[in-house]
Amino acid sequence: MKRRDLLLSSGGAAAVLLSGRVPKAQAQQTTTQELVEIETALDLVPAPSELDAEYGRITETTVEATSRDELTYEAAILTQFEEIDIADVDSVATATTDDGLSVGAILGSFGTPKPGEQVDEIGGWRIGDSEDDRRATASTDGMLAFASAEDSDVRIDAAETAQEVGVGGTDSAVDGVETLSKAFDRLGDKSHFYYITDLQFASASLSEQIQTFSAGFEESPSQIRGMQGTFENAYLLEAADGVDLDDDAVKEILQELEQGTLVELETEYDDGFAYVETVVEAPPRRAREAAPDASVGIKTADGEGTVTLTHRSGESIPAEMLELWVNGAMAETQPADEFETFTEGDSLTVDTGPLAVVYLRWFDEEANEYFAYVNEAIGRNSFEKSYDPSTKAVEMTYTGEMDAETDRLALTVRRRVDNDEDDNTYRYETEQLTAPIEELGDTLTTGDSLTVEEAGIGDRVELRLDVPQKPASSFGPDRTLVRYRIREPRISVMNRGDKGLTLRYYDDIARDAENFRVLADDEEMETQPADEHDTLERGDEISLPDVEYGTKIVVEWTAGDETTVIEEIVITPRVYMNVSYDDEEGTVTLTHQNGEEVDASNLKLTFNDEAAETQFSDEYDTVSQGDSLSVDGEPFQEVKVVWTDGETEETITQRVTGRDLFQASYDPSNETVELAYTGQQTADASNLEVRRYSRDADNENDEKPFSDIETLSNGDSVTLEDVGPETSINVVVTTDDRRWSTVYRFSAQPRYAFNFENREGTLVATYREDTSRDASEFRFLADGEELDTQPGEEYDTLEEGDELELGSFEAGTTIVIEWPTSGDATQVQEYTVVPDASFAVSYDSDEGALSIEHNGGDEIDADSLGVYAPPATEGLADWDGDGTVSEGDSMTIEAEEKPDNVLLIYNEGEVIDRTNLSE
Repeated sequence: MKRRDLLLSSGGAAAVLLSGRVPKAQAQQTTTQELVEIETALDLVPAPSELDAEYGRITETTVEATSRDELTYEAAILTQFEEIDIADVDSVATATTDDGLSVGAILGSFGTPKPGEQVDEIGGWRIGDSEDDRRATASTDGMLAFASAEDSDVRIDAAETAQEVGVGGTDSAVDGVETLSKAFDRLGDKSHFYYITDLQFASASLSEQIQTFSAGFEESPSQIRGMQGTFENAYLLEAADGVDLDDDAVKEILQELEQGTLVELETEYDDGFAYVETVVEAPPRRAREAAPDASVGIKTADGEGTVTLTHRSGESIPAEMLELWVNGAMAETQPADEFETFTEGDSLTVDTGPLAVVYLRWFDEEANEYFAYVNEAIGRNSFEKSYDPSTKAVEMTYTGEMDAETDRLALTVRRRVDNDEDDNTYRYETEQLTAPIEELGDTLTTGDSLTVEEAGIGDRVELRLDVPQKPASSFGPDRTLVRYRIREPRISVMNRGDKGLTLRYYDDIARDAENFRVLADDEEMETQPADEHDTLERGDEISLPDVEYGTKIVVEWTAGDETTVIEEIVITPRVYMNVSYDDEEGTVTLTHQNGEEVDASNLKLTFNDEAAETQFSDEYDTVSQGDSLSVDGEPFQEVKVVWTDGETEETITQRVTGRDLFQASYDPSNETVELAYTGQQTADASNLEVRRYSRDADNENDEKPFSDIETLSNGDSVTLEDVGPETSINVVVTTDDRRWSTVYRFSAQPRYAFNFENREGTLVATYREDTSRDASEFRFLADGEELDTQPGEEYDTLEEGDELELGSFEAGTTIVIEWPTSGDATQVQEYTVVPDASFAVSYDSDEGALSIEHNGGDEIDADSLGVYAPPATEGLADWDGDGTVSEGDSMTIEAEEKPDNVLLIYNEGEVIDRTNLSE
C-alpha cells in the first residue's frame, strides 16, 4: 500500500486502484485534491522506474527561510524560480539520476507558477519548458515539479510524469523504492533528509561495507559549522551484500559520514539494515580572522620520508592550540611537545613516508573554530600524467625517490557513458580499479606506472590515499595525489580591444600545437598555434590577425579519431552599459561604463523592442567610456542596447525601468490590499500584471487591476480583494509571451518584522520592514500575557527603524507577536530570552568528582538547567538542586573518568557554556 493515502472519490479512485496509472484524458477531469494528499515535496518526485533511471541522491528539506540569504544549500534551487516567494515554501525535494536527468519538487502555499513557455495543460496543471534553462515544469496551486535535462522531450516527459504522481496516477519515489520508503518512514520527520546510493566519492572502506545510506538531520549540514551545542541526527545504513554490520563497523562509517564530532550513538539492527541515532557536536567554523595571523610552510625531504613544518612569518601561535595529523591520526610528535609558543623561525620535523596526508590546524575548542595552516598530500608532485587520445589511455608514472607502499592507494575512474536512446544525454559510471595497483605488488618504485585504459573524453581518473578523513569536522584533509579529467583542451578566444584578438590556452595539460586549427568564417587563419609553439602549455597566448566585427571564429582540435570544435565565438565589441532611470525627470540614461570604443551607428536602442526616437548615432560618431545618452522614457518599459552590423545582433544590456514605484497597504479586517502608484511620471499599465502567491487565494496570476486606468499617474491606486493574510503580491511587467520581470513585491502578513536586542537589561524591539503598517494591529505577549507596552501606544504607523522598549525579562521568557488584532490574530513571530551566564568546571581525579559552579551572570531556573559530560553523565543530567541557580551555586557529579567536554544546557537545547577538560 502506498505511504500516501488515496482519497477515494467519484469514480477516479477505482481507475487508479485497477490500473495503477491515471490516463491523461481522465487526469484532465480530476483535481489534485480529489486523488491524493501531498504531504511533502518528496511525494511529487516520480519513482525512478517511471523515468527508466536510477537515483544516486535524493534530498528533502523543510524550508524555514523567508529570503534568499537564509536558504540552506539543499533549498538553493528556489532562487531559480523568481515568482515563488520563498516565505511561502514548505519543503523542497531534489533527485539526481545516472543519465544526466535531475528532477525535484517544491511544495508550499504559493499560486500556480508559470516558468518557461507553456507546452500543455493537464488536469489543472500547467506544463512549461524553458530551452534557455534546460528545465521543464509541472505546476498547480502550491506545487511545482521540475526536471532538468539537455533533451527537451526527456525533461518534458519527466515533468508530465511528476504531474501524474501529483494526481495519484503513478508511483512517487517513496512508493516505488522499498529502501527509500523504509528510510523515509524512519527519518522523514527530520528537517533535512538524504537518501544516497551513489558512493563513488566515498572511501573504499565505506563503499565496501554499505550499498546505500539515508540520513536525517536537525539542522542543514551546510549551516551547522561553528554552531554551539549538540545535534541529534539519525541514519539508516544498508549493508553491502555479504556484509554483517557490527558496532565497530557502524562507528567507523559514522565517523566518516558525520561532519561533527561524534559524541554518542545508539544502534539497532534489522535484516541487513542498521538504524543509528547519533549525538554530535557541531563541526568547527573556519575562522581565519580568529586564528593567529601566521604563515607555516612545509618542506619535503626527498628520499628521507620526512617533512619539516616551519613558522615562516607572522604572529606567534600557542603550541597547545595546534594539532598535527598524519594519515588521519594524531601524529606521535605534536608541536606542544617541542614548544610552548610556535614563533617565527621555529621548525618541527616528523616522519611521514613518501606518500602521506599532513594536516596542521589551529583549533579553539571553546569557540568551536579552526584554521588549517597546512593541508598537504605529500607525493602529489611525484607523478607524471599523460593521455594518449589515439589509444585512450591515461598513464601515471611515479617519480619519487623512495619506495612507497601500495596498500594505501585507491584508484577510481568515473566514465562518461552516452545514453543509447539519446546521444544528447549521458550518465557517469564509477569503477574502483584494483588491477593496476595489484600489478605493482606491495611496493611502488621509481618509474612504475599505473595505466587506466579505455578512458575517453569526459572520463575522470583519481588516485588518492585511502586513509581516514580525519580530523572530523574540518574541510580536509586533502587525500588526492592525482586528479585527471580527460576533456577537450581548454582554450578561449578573446577580443581585448587595444590588445587585439587573442587565443589563450588555459588547460593544465600540455598538448601538441599541431593538433589545433583556427578558422575565421570557415577559412584557416594566417596565424596558427603551431606557428608560434611546438607545445601549448597553460598561459600560452597567441595574437591572431584582426578580423571585422561579426566574424565567426572557430577553434578545432584534431587529435584522436575525430575533429572536435572546442571554441566558437562571434567577434563583437566589448561594451558594458549602465542603465539608470530618473523618475523625477522621466529619463533613461545609458552610460558606456567599460569596454571598447564602438561606432555609434552599430548601436541600437530599443524600448519594448521598438527603436527609440533618439539613438546614440544622433549625438555621437563613436561611443567610448564615460559617454552617456539620456532619452525620455516611461516606467515599465524594457530597455535594450543591441550591437548590430546588419546581420549579427547581440544584446549588450537589458533592463526594465521603474522598479519599486508602488506602495502597498493591507487591511486585515477586510482582507484587501491598496496598491498605490508612487511614480512621478505617467505610465502605460497595459503590460502590468499582479500575481498572487497563496494556497487560499484565487491565484489569478494574469489579473491586470490597472488596465481600467488609461494613464497611470502618481496617487492612482487599486484595491485588491480577497487577499488572505498569507498572500504575497508581486507586480510584474510582461515583456513578451515568455518573459516577465518583477518590479514590486509585497507580503500581506508581516514576516519577522522585528529584531530584538538586549540593551543593558532592557529588551528592545526594532521594526525592520520597509512597509509601513498600522501599529495597533500588533500585539506583544510575554509567556502568554500582554505586555504593558504595545506598539499602538507608541506609534500610529510603524515605519522601518521604529523602536519599542519592552522592559526587562527573566531568561526563558517567550516573547510572542500576534497580528492582526482586528481579525483572526495569529502568531507571526517568537523570541526566547536566553540567560547569559558562565560556569567554572574542574575535575578531581583523587576524589573522582566533577565540580561545576555558577561563575557569574544571570540566575537560571534549576529545572531548566542540565549538564552534559559523558562518560560522567548518561545523556543529559539535571542540575542538582531546586529553585534558581545563581553565582556561587555548585553541584558535584561522581565521575570515575575525566570527561573531555562539559556542556551546560538550557531548556534541553541551548548551550549556555562549555569547558574543555582534555589534555
